[in-house]
Amino acid sequence: MRRVITDFSEDVIKTALTENGELIELIATLRNQSFKIGNIYAGKVKRILKSGFSFIDIGDDKNAFLYFTDKKEAALFKNGKLSLKEGDDIIVQITREAINDKGAAVTTALSLSGDYSVLMVGSGEIRISRKIADPDSRAGLKQAAEAVGMSQFDIIVRTKAETVSSELISAELNTLKNRLENICRAGKYIKTPALLYSADNEAMAAIKSFIRENDFEIVVNNEDEYFKYIDTEKITKPICLPTQSPIFREYFLEDKIKKVLYPKVWLKSGGWIMIETTEAMVVVDVNTGKFNLKNHEDNVFKTNKEAAVEIMRQLRLRNLSGIIIIDFVNMNNPEYNKEILSILNEEAKKDRISVSIVGMTNLGLIELTRKKTGLPIADRLLKTCPQCMGTGKVLG
Repeated sequence: MRRVITDFSEDVIKTALTENGELIELIATLRNQSFKIGNIYAGKVKRILKSGFSFIDIGDDKNAFLYFTDKKEAALFKNGKLSLKEGDDIIVQITREAINDKGAAVTTALSLSGDYSVLMVGSGEIRISRKIADPDSRAGLKQAAEAVGMSQFDIIVRTKAETVSSELISAELNTLKNRLENICRAGKYIKTPALLYSADNEAMAAIKSFIRENDFEIVVNNEDEYFKYIDTEKITKPICLPTQSPIFREYFLEDKIKKVLYPKVWLKSGGWIMIETTEAMVVVDVNTGKFNLKNHEDNVFKTNKEAAVEIMRQLRLRNLSGIIIIDFVNMNNPEYNKEILSILNEEAKKDRISVSIVGMTNLGLIELTRKKTGLPIADRLLKTCPQCMGTGKVLG
């Protein structure tokens, strides 16, 4: 049984994804959160660096940054030369929230998402979800997308599109096209900086992403709040608990959420993993704990396999991203190392966020990357201690 459980509290919307009672993903967003991922702004170019970055004023305290050498920003170049100048007005979309001292990351490759498709500013490329395996279905969906005739946009056809008519897909694409064109038209005349389009907050965007698969039980503690965000015609009615009910306690999630905030995670085998975050990367250390010395190599392999699954779950659950280094317990058998990499790759496919398994370094460490989007869950739920200033230690 998979559930999406949402707590609409006064200040924060929290959404938990569970599978057979296990906490898989947790998203928390402030109700009054500004400068969300997906928001589109008319901004002004404040500074351009030779290193490939430009800083854009979108109205936030910190200027957003645009990496203009990225292939996605091809529209900024004419005849191979950058056409962007300081003082120019520009329409951008947030792809990553501001983190610590860094402003939000933005792109000029604007996109809008629907239930069956995603529409992006582009050159007419059409991509079909990899989860649609049937060749006839893929061909039919591509033909339906081509029939809309949007040469100035790229289209991604979602998995759920396989179950609906081509007319419904075409109607959605035209709706997204009109909306995106209106946003771009408004951005040409509005005084900068200005908000042009407000996206769903992260929690509600995640809910929409989950329920597209149609095999989740939806549980909320405020049905009216829920239907402010979700189209009642497209989903089944959720299970609704009373507003005052501690919904996470009802599903035994409170203790599990607390454990997400600690660096040490115990494994069923008796081993554990330690997760430490730094400004530059996330470091994960695997420890065997108790094991049978007579079968050392097999027990290490067992611990590492269990750790590989748990680490990928924890990265998703804690929303840890960027460069991630994993120090598994050393194994002498090359086949065992291949198996661990295979497990990591399989678990990465379950993540909504893009994960790339880079491989094993010369020091025997496994390196991977996870795309940065929102803040880690600890940064959303915890405040820095005024006594130790986040170090966890005070002078004796």
